[in-house]
Amino acid sequence: MKRKFIIFLFTYFHVIFFYAQKNDTLIARYQELDDVYTSKSYWNQYNYWLKKCRKVYPLAVYAAEKLHEIDKAMSEVESKRKKKKVGKEANKELRSEFTYVVRDLYTSEGRLLMQLIHRETGMTVAEIITKYRGRFKADIQDNLGKIWDQDLDIKHDPKKDWILENVIKDIKKNKIKDFDYQHKIVTKEEYKESMKQYRLDCKEAKKAMKEKRKASR
Repeated sequence: MKRKFIIFLFTYFHVIFFYAQKNDTLIARYQELDDVYTSKSYWNQYNYWLKKCRKVYPLAVYAAEKLHEIDKAMSEVESKRKKKKVGKEANKELRSEFTYVVRDLYTSEGRLLMQLIHRETGMTVAEIITKYRGRFKADIQDNLGKIWDQDLDIKHDPKKDWILENVIKDIKKNKIKDFDYQHKIVTKEEYKESMKQYRLDCKEAKKAMKEKRKASR
């Protein structure tokens, strides 16, 4: 009887110790996550991506909505000729709305836009071009993209870019109360004016740099 009691006590405390260890491990993991989410580095990166997303994410959402409309329109016609016509018109419409918006973006913003379009549509920009305009057109666009340091095959990786993914999730959950989904359309005239100001700012920056170098001599 005594032996059975000892075995019982050993088993009981072994189970208690096992669950205590497991609980401590979980607490440690939660503590690690808490340390990450409250760190200055995390929030610096979070705010960096939020600032970028305020400008770019509405465009990605709008593009996804337009592609959904195009798919619906194409599903309602049967002949290949009519489908091709729908795709051509859709491509023309998207180009007219996005051409100067995209040109007005910085390289990093353009890259983010393509990444978010992939997140929202499940397709890369290259795949979208291929689907709605044909392979030959896609090859041309891909080459142009690389000239401006843009990879049209870029994809969104929620594990790799997990802080960006957190930002998007918070936007979707309406945690960013002042987030504006309204995308801005840039006209040709506005783009030209923007580039004019950009070149002027670059000129002023170079001038200031030269004067600073002279002063340090």
